[in-house]
Amino acid sequence: MRNLCFAIFLLSVSILFQACEYQEFEPVVLDDTDTISYSEIIQPMFEASCLGSGCHVSAGGVPPNLEADFAYLSLIGGNYVDTLNAEESTLYLRIEKDMPPSGALSDLQIEQVLLWIKQGAKEN
Repeated sequence: MRNLCFAIFLLSVSILFQACEYQEFEPVVLDDTDTISYSEIIQPMFEASCLGSGCHVSAGGVPPNLEADFAYLSLIGGNYVDTLNAEESTLYLRIEKDMPPSGALSDLQIEQVLLWIKQGAKEN
């Protein structure tokens, strides 16, 4: 009986490993022709990643205020965005390095922010 259980176990493991298949992951890469919409991509990213912890909200939060009604003007007016030198923008440098503290944005999200700045940081 013990041999039969062991044989069934080995057969199950063998089938499990044969069913697994490795698929190579190809990251999404943006190019300069992809238009990054502030209202469809950037602001929802802020809402999902920066507001939940209460960090960037109006009532005593850390500047800039990233709530929907204030975020764009807070970023532009607070000099967090430099469209002439996007890679040196405070916004880009902070999210690339250590923001949000609850967990880094994905490489794609960081690339989207950089491309949005390079495209003139439009409120589109």
